[in-house]
Amino acid sequence: MLGSVRSEDGRHPAVIVAAGAMDVARDEQQTAEPTWGLADRGPALIRVLTPDGRVADVNTAWTDLAGVARQRLLGDGWVALVHADDVDEYRRRQTQAAAAGASFSVEYRTRCGSAYRSILEQARPLFGADDVFRGHVATGLDITGRQRTGDAWRSLRDRYRHYFERSPVGASFNDPTTGRVLQANAALAAMLGYSREELLGLRVKDLTHPDDWPATLVAWRDLMAGEPRAYGLEKRYRRKDGSAVWVRVDATLVRDDGGGPLYTVAIIRDISDRRRAVEALRASQARYRSVVDSQTDLICRYRADTTLTFVNDAYCRFFARPREELIGTRFIDLVPARARDAVRAHVAEILEAPAGQPTGAMEHEVIRPDGSVGWQHWIDQAIRDADGQVVELQAIGRDITDRKRAELALRESEEAVRWSRDAIRTLAGRLMTAQEEERRRISRELHDDLGQKLAAIALRISRLRQRQPETAGRLRDELERLERHAVAVADDIRRVSHELHPPVLEQAGLVVAITAHCNEFRNHTGIEVCLALAPDAGELDRDVALTLFRVTQEALRNVAKHAGSPVVHVGLQRRADAVELSVRDFGKGIDAAGGPGGGLGLVSMAERVRLVDGTVTVREASGGGTEVVVSVPVGGSSR
Repeated sequence: MLGSVRSEDGRHPAVIVAAGAMDVARDEQQTAEPTWGLADRGPALIRVLTPDGRVADVNTAWTDLAGVARQRLLGDGWVALVHADDVDEYRRRQTQAAAAGASFSVEYRTRCGSAYRSILEQARPLFGADDVFRGHVATGLDITGRQRTGDAWRSLRDRYRHYFERSPVGASFNDPTTGRVLQANAALAAMLGYSREELLGLRVKDLTHPDDWPATLVAWRDLMAGEPRAYGLEKRYRRKDGSAVWVRVDATLVRDDGGGPLYTVAIIRDISDRRRAVEALRASQARYRSVVDSQTDLICRYRADTTLTFVNDAYCRFFARPREELIGTRFIDLVPARARDAVRAHVAEILEAPAGQPTGAMEHEVIRPDGSVGWQHWIDQAIRDADGQVVELQAIGRDITDRKRAELALRESEEAVRWSRDAIRTLAGRLMTAQEEERRRISRELHDDLGQKLAAIALRISRLRQRQPETAGRLRDELERLERHAVAVADDIRRVSHELHPPVLEQAGLVVAITAHCNEFRNHTGIEVCLALAPDAGELDRDVALTLFRVTQEALRNVAKHAGSPVVHVGLQRRADAVELSVRDFGKGIDAAGGPGGGLGLVSMAERVRLVDGTVTVREASGGGTEVVVSVPVGGSSR
């Protein structure tokens, strides 16, 4: 008695009787003989195979096609009729399917008379009443007429087989009804840690991670229903050791001419590295978002037209608007109209800059939530794709309104100080001018009034002394002392008068005036003065000449009071664009002498020179001593 052939769900028995196009159902209690009689008279090529691949029976259609007696097709006799190149492949598929109790499909060539014909055979497992595997019922179809040529078909088959076996990605042929693996290539076996023989008979469900099976089942059922013709799915397979591997499965259902399912072809790619990269990217993005949102600085990303694509919490807080409301708007609208052109130019400069150029920074005004205008400092950087094209820009900013207000206050304060300083300098200039006028007046009064009166007193004392008799010796001596004292006082008044306002400066020029003053300084202090005065240096503006003369006076006075130098050098020379005065002593030096340091004399000296656009330098001379150098531009005038 024949066993039963399992249907698609593996539960209800059926026998295929006509090339897989019609199933004749029978009840569990019916015998198989009436059914086999019906199959024996049908047009389909039907064989019954034992578990070891021997032929237990064939129907009449087979004997008619082969043109031999039934006995020659039974047992291993059929092998002699199969093309030698196809025997091994047939046996391999039959053996794998028998081991798994699964269906198999195979194409081979069998000799019919003097020629070979191509047969496409589908074999379904045969189970007995005790549910023990008894072999296969194989239904064949002569497809010789469908092939253009046998060689072309075999070449195509061989190339496909070569691709299947050598492919670097996993591939398998699966039973469309049970999901069992019919064939698997080496790449799939290596991916999952099984041998190829171990994979045969395993179901797709056995290999799929339990959490991913529901989605796989839905895709499988849709495929069997005809929509779509193929599907792609990312899921996890379980390796032999129990670990999971992420794969991309692209499955296609192959159907026979009648539209029935033959087998599915699955291409399985290991995407574990990509999934890990995706997970790492997601984790990185989460960390980035966490870091960015926790910053007190404002962070945003935007397109070339200033449309915002991302803002952090600090940005939202500053403008008092939610993220959903800000994204998609243009940040240029948050900038006052008067500042927008500068901001656009800044963005354009970043967009046009070559890759790798440092980031750009800018400070500009913004409209605050209360309508007032504040200031922000931004650092912008272009984000580029793999081709170097700018896809968007990222910026980090901070509120600098308080700093800007402080800077404005500082500028206003500095301006006030500058105005005050200028006012003080103007007042100082006026005071010095007034001082010179007062000196001129006092000098004139000392010289013309008091000096003349003292001279007259000295003259009268001299006459009175001369009129005394020779016998009045003591009186004559006293009158002579009074005369000398009066003359000395007159000389001092004349010297002070010249110091207050030397008339020789106006009458004979700076060189003569300095020479005369240095001679009086030598006579009065005993300090030797060496002069090096260029004759052409004395033709100067009145204010410049007076300034240089007063500096000479003050510098010599400091030498006499502080330096302790036996000699002093005074030089005056004219350069191309300035006149330069130098006074150098060989005494204690600036620090040891204790002056001119920062005393009023130096301050007065510096202020006088500034009024004629000049400079003063007081330095320690090489070899010891102090040197004062004054340089005044040619043509310098009082401010």
